[in-house]
Amino acid sequence: MQVVKQISLRNLRMSFTSKALGKINGHADKYVHSMVMGVLVGGEGGIVDVFPLCHGYPSAPLIELFMEQVEHTLIERKQYIAGVYYANELPNDTLMNVYAELLASKICENEKNDMRRKSIVIYRFGGDVFTLNGTNWVKSPNSLEKQEKESTSSQQNIRDFEDHLSDTSCDWRN
Repeated sequence: MQVVKQISLRNLRMSFTSKALGKINGHADKYVHSMVMGVLVGGEGGIVDVFPLCHGYPSAPLIELFMEQVEHTLIERKQYIAGVYYANELPNDTLMNVYAELLASKICENEKNDMRRKSIVIYRFGGDVFTLNGTNWVKSPNSLEKQEKESTSSQQNIRDFEDHLSDTSCDWRN
């Protein structure tokens, strides 16, 4: 497993594998004119994978069904939810995405007794990382540098959970 990017946030040291960044890039590239969102999967070595959720504004039932499937899959893999990633529909929009914030806050609430999940983060495609400070999400001064496309194999064939619901032959875990 090759680590592509590392950042340090307070006491948290986080690494992204090329697989994880490639899937984030692929999801954002495939739906370039839409907001995309998914979860960051933590394991030995940092952020080892991602699960793409949607390419539009998610509904509560979509998120609930997705999270049930993610949790089931992660139990089998002995991994955990480390955070949320998103890309806004406009590339120059650097504001926090309200859907990503709500999902990450809900994950924090539901998993507050799991020590691994005390360090939930939100990663914005393009490099910004947000951490929870009390009840507010704060942009970290140590955000990731913009990921160069050459260093990850951007995957145009990424399928998100929304694709899976339209066509069950699409594997949202990629």
